[in-house]
Amino acid sequence: MTTVAYIVRRGDDNEELRHSLRSLVNMPHTNVLLVGHHPAWARSVDHLPVEQVLDDKQANAVRLFTMLSVHGPDEFVLFNDDFFCMSPVAGPPPVEHRGMLIEHARRLRGGRYGAMLHRTAAVLAAVGYRDALAYTMHKPMTMSRRLLADTMEFQRIDPALSWRSMYGNLCHLGGAPADDVKLSGAGPVPRGPWISTSDASFKYHKVGEAIRQRFPLPSPYET
Repeated sequence: MTTVAYIVRRGDDNEELRHSLRSLVNMPHTNVLLVGHHPAWARSVDHLPVEQVLDDKQANAVRLFTMLSVHGPDEFVLFNDDFFCMSPVAGPPPVEHRGMLIEHARRLRGGRYGAMLHRTAAVLAAVGYRDALAYTMHKPMTMSRRLLADTMEFQRIDPALSWRSMYGNLCHLGGAPADDVKLSGAGPVPRGPWISTSDASFKYHKVGEAIRQRFPLPSPYET
């Protein structure tokens, strides 16, 4: 059985989630689990409710993943609401990374996200992972509830860590280097079955238009 688990922010106005659910027609799965908010329009899904703090993304993430690590299925494929499967696939993507974590952090040249990755690299190095990899891919990730629980021990101490990179390294996932598929602004639509958007690119740019045209019909998961 393949459960697709979504981490869902507050609010019913979530067209990215609606179209991500529609895109699941292209990936074999058995059921959908929403962790966090349950939009009024969503149906035929399982739900783990989590109270979320307004405007505190990191605290919300810890709450959401803690709930999933305690009450989620033994194994699941984790989706963000801005992940889209654009063409048929046999299953979720293979394990992929963006190279050495510290080198990826340096390429970002500062900023809040770069600082988070530097902090993550330091924490991993302190517990023996000096060659940590960057699992900061905007694609679905197959996860184990038990192993996620181990990762959350670190996240509860320091929410300002990259949970994907913590999970990937602590669980010895390995994998192959690959390019990310996140498109935050204007630009050509990425090729391949997987695309990730930002709020702006989904609403205003070609990638969002391509997704809406590709999935115009309601899915079994919406009213």
